Amino acid sequence: MKRKLMVLALFGMLFAGTSAHAHDGVHLNLNGNDVKDPSARMATDGTVYVNVKTFADYYGAKIDWDAPSKVLKVNGTPVSSTYGEADPKQGTASIRALTSALGGNHSSIGWDAGTKTVNVTIMPEGTVQLTPDVPQMGEHWAKPGDMPIGPIYGVHNGKLVFIELMLAKDLQKTVHDIPGTTVPVPARFDHEDIDWNPEGHPGFEAPHYDVHFYYISREEQNKIMPSEMSAAEQSHH
Repeated sequence: MKRKLMVLALFGMLFAGTSAHAHDGVHLNLNGNDVKDPSARMATDGTVYVNVKTFADYYGAKIDWDAPSKVLKVNGTPVSSTYGEADPKQGTASIRALTSALGGNHSSIGWDAGTKTVNVTIMPEGTVQLTPDVPQMGEHWAKPGDMPIGPIYGVHNGKLVFIELMLAKDLQKTVHDIPGTTVPVPARFDHEDIDWNPEGHPGFEAPHYDVHFYYISREEQNKIMPSEMSAAEQSHH
């Protein structure tokens, strides 16, 4: 009975919000939304740790902690210790390990050194990266089966920056039930653009309109430029 109570207490500590670590300037952005996490901190090796419950609640994920084996799971997938061990006392785990467990290869993570923000975008399962960084847009991700209409997810340095639909000039029909965004997105757009492509472009050669719904400001959008190596590749956060 005593052992059972100790396990339950440990379980509670893992998934309870905690302020044991003072906020040291590390911010968290999940799928384009700034998320408050007083537990967010950077270890001396550069690894960013965040509150497990905060992360899981945002994505509607289930978390399990097995005390005897010291294994943390998110939606049934073990959270790897490759990027740092989960800390049951503080209720934290590596943001990269959590993202990998929940998002697999349909996720993106990056680090903004200027604002000390770790960016994470987890897209629907089956989403793949279609392009590298495009000036003033970022990477393009989508499910191949949803193309050419989309939705297409624009991601830069791990941050969700837009949702796009591509509409053919000669569509000439009403389209219902376009696949929705089954992942969290910001509640508001900052601005929208409609771009006319009379000769199409790689990936959709027919004349069409690109409709972009941006979650970031025009100023921030204009700063997006391709780099030889993304921030996510440069850092192991």
